[in-house]
Amino acid sequence: MLRNARGRVFLLFMIALFLILIAGCGTLENGRGWGQDALYPVNGKRVVKTKWDRHTSRSCAKGSGL
Repeated sequence: MLRNARGRVFLLFMIALFLILIAGCGTLENGRGWGQDALYPVNGKRVVKTKWDRHTSRSCAKGSGL
């Protein structure tokens, strides 16, 4: 019975450690989450600049449809 209790404690410890480690991967150094500002707020100037950069980029293959 002691062996089962140790196994359960070890398993719970490993699960808790895993959750703590992966929680740190979801935030940046400034405290913002990955992709937190991906959609909102939308900045029209950034969209236009991105489109312009995309269409004037040399790495863009002609006729790629992208």
